[in-house]
Amino acid sequence: MFMKMLFIALVLFGLLFSNIAGQCFADIPAQFKQAEAYKKTGNYERAEAIYKQIVTDYALQAQKKLTILYIAWGKRPQEEAAFQRLIANFSEHKGIAKAVHDIAFQCRRFRKYEKAIKLYQYVLDNWPKNDQAIWSQKDIAKANVESGNEAGAQAAFEKLLANFSADERIAEAVCSVGDAYYESGRYKKAAELCQYVLDNWPDDDQALRALKNLAMSRAALGDDAGTDAAIGKLLIDFSEHPGLAGAVRRVADSYRYSGRYEKAIKLYQYILANWPEDVGAIHAQKGVAISYVGLGNEPAAQAALDKLITDFKDHSGLPIAVWGVAEAYYNQAFQCEKEGMDARAKGHFAKVITIGQRILQQWGASAIAPEVCHISAVCYGRLGQHRKAIKYYQKLADYQPDYPYASRAPSMVRLIKKYIKNMEEIARSGAEPPPPPPRRLDKNVNSNEGGQK
Repeated sequence: MFMKMLFIALVLFGLLFSNIAGQCFADIPAQFKQAEAYKKTGNYERAEAIYKQIVTDYALQAQKKLTILYIAWGKRPQEEAAFQRLIANFSEHKGIAKAVHDIAFQCRRFRKYEKAIKLYQYVLDNWPKNDQAIWSQKDIAKANVESGNEAGAQAAFEKLLANFSADERIAEAVCSVGDAYYESGRYKKAAELCQYVLDNWPDDDQALRALKNLAMSRAALGDDAGTDAAIGKLLIDFSEHPGLAGAVRRVADSYRYSGRYEKAIKLYQYILANWPEDVGAIHAQKGVAISYVGLGNEPAAQAALDKLITDFKDHSGLPIAVWGVAEAYYNQAFQCEKEGMDARAKGHFAKVITIGQRILQQWGASAIAPEVCHISAVCYGRLGQHRKAIKYYQKLADYQPDYPYASRAPSMVRLIKKYIKNMEEIARSGAEPPPPPPRRLDKNVNSNEGGQK
């Protein structure tokens, strides 16, 4: 219950202040300055109009955020009442269509797809000529994809093409629907939409995105020939495009996510050879190391990790990148346990600990230190080294309340100490040993709450 209330509180804070400040207050100083200038020259009517606009825009955003707040909170009557007040008070405001669209988007975030679709349709019914209309139709298709309603998605997509084919943003809208299919794991359909964009709008700014997504979809489908063809075209047609390195890296990531590690390594190395100064180069080197972990090639993985640390020693993102490699070992360790390869699993847990110690020694004050302590404690528990696990759980406790599981670390310490004491007594008496203590904070520890991972 506490975690739920904490989540709601964070949502409240973000919804009430982040976007309001960004959208409402960003231009207010300039508006005030203009109004003051009008006032000084005696143009009171123009000044009055600006002041009224500021008040109205602020009120619109606040009412929208209040509606979104009730969506996050799960208070249906208040949500509906707040929405009706929004419509009643701001039906003629130039920003009302976007406000309703934003509310629908938040419904999708909370997987309230039926409600989201109704709101998107509300935009289309009431403001069919508004700039938000094409996005609302596109998002109806996406909401249906995300909810698994293929018939609804197809109907919405066909309506998107029929009603907005002349809109200059249509290629972007189709790409976005393709993204939804890709993210839902329906790679064949995603590839079809990417190809549709390339066939119908080959000169559009979205062509790079479509071709990159086509390659990613083909990679996820295991279609080597199709992927190679898409990558080849990508490298030729967009050789001078500033986003090419990032596009190639996304394809490499897709190979890695689908377990095609050799293919991923080749693309990552291509990025490092051709764009060593690119912002994504550090991620490519990390990808090489993670891919070798996936292949079980420990010497190559270690060499790639060493190269990551050497080549990017001054990069601010290095601690997180190094920890990403540790997480790959961590995930592989549990997979090995699942498959009965206990010795190999222990080797991976030990590797996580080694990398974690290096991070704490070299970048002790980094933002990932709490997670490193947490996972190191878990790994020591998996290795049966309970006293060392206690040491890291005690370190983790110092990070409360900022780290989600830090407050529960003392409970783990008590349980492990009790287990050690019982084992010592049993060893003296020769009785049957008890089951081991919980090894992960994400398993229930004196709590009714679940955890992450």
